[in-house]
Amino acid sequence: MLQDSHKKILILFSARAKNLGDLAILIGYIRFLSDAFPMSEITLAHSIAENLIVPGAFIRKHPFIPINKAPRLVVAFGSFMALIYHIIRCFCYDFLGLFSRQSNNPYRKYDLIINAHGSSIKGERELFDGIYQAIHTLFLKLIFKAPIIIGPTTVVGPFKSRMYKLVIKLVYSKVSVIFVREDISKRYLKEIGIPDDKVHFIHDMSFWLTSCSPDRVKEIFEIENLPRDRSLVAVIPNYMYRWPNKNFRLRDGYKLYIENMAKFIDWLIQTKHYAVLLIPFQLLEGKEDEKTCQDIMELVGNKDLVTIIKGKYLPQEIKGLLALCEMVVSCRLHPGLFAVSVGTPFIIMAMDPQRAVGIIGKIGRKCGFIVSVEDITNSQELLILLKEKVCAIELCKKHDMPWSPPKNEIQSFRLLLK
Repeated sequence: MLQDSHKKILILFSARAKNLGDLAILIGYIRFLSDAFPMSEITLAHSIAENLIVPGAFIRKHPFIPINKAPRLVVAFGSFMALIYHIIRCFCYDFLGLFSRQSNNPYRKYDLIINAHGSSIKGERELFDGIYQAIHTLFLKLIFKAPIIIGPTTVVGPFKSRMYKLVIKLVYSKVSVIFVREDISKRYLKEIGIPDDKVHFIHDMSFWLTSCSPDRVKEIFEIENLPRDRSLVAVIPNYMYRWPNKNFRLRDGYKLYIENMAKFIDWLIQTKHYAVLLIPFQLLEGKEDEKTCQDIMELVGNKDLVTIIKGKYLPQEIKGLLALCEMVVSCRLHPGLFAVSVGTPFIIMAMDPQRAVGIIGKIGRKCGFIVSVEDITNSQELLILLKEKVCAIELCKKHDMPWSPPKNEIQSFRLLLK
């Protein structure tokens, strides 16, 4: 596929700029590709490309292909119509190219297409999203002649519908390489008939995100007026009205959640003598973690030792901040992965614990826990469980060392695409 470093790469990514997890993955992608193919030109099919700066990478915005951020019926119909338009336009360029010595088709200039949409390709609840993304990939194959690879941001399986299995198998057999970040997805792909030599493991792209400089972390400490006389525990809540567990789907589930998180924070301060950082990680309109932080703050008794991070920081800045914390308690996956990367002990409240274990397990972290939300049957269990895990982490005499993906992963990626 790729014979040298000077290549043109197109990334198709439905990132939400106000979701720091999505943004971390995107920056990680660009960093990884820049290391794998130095001097390459990376084109991003997303409006965020205009404001995204990654040192050492040349990034430009793709003006042609629309990427659907939320594949639902109306939006998907419009996106499909746009894709059909681009297919017609592409073949018109090809037709006109027959009458000239030089082809001016802007769709044919890429050497590699990375489809990193990040949706769930699995059960009945995600059936429409999965089929949409599969057909979307098939359309891209018609538009571009470059090889298409599926990035490791997609959650794959289990597949329940036979038709769904056939669609996914048909489309995924057309792509060149499929990357997964845990073995569970690879197993599900094998079950529907995707050969092993097409599916390859690669670490979550957020691990390639580098922390900001120590000087920048000091600036953030000054800006946010963070306490320096106590060890810090970062708490990253999740904007949720109810836990997904069927036993805990109460009308007042959100109220119980913030009440117990407030009790947990007071316990950290009074009993364990920590200061607490509440970090909003998702800033989407209508689903702001910032609102959850404020709701928790209202119920906390020791407000003078709790700080809500108010600045709109980049993922690498949050990662640098977590490196100086004594512990990270996260109700979202990627802040937990940041903690794994910088060596900070962590507690991750995971919606899909098996996949979280699959992503982290191969790294071999000792001072950290992944807790299944499905195992929590009531709000009181949440509080007890968090206290137990904090005490267990404190028994760790030595923190884990910072970790980054092995450099041979880049070399393997290059060899695989040749």
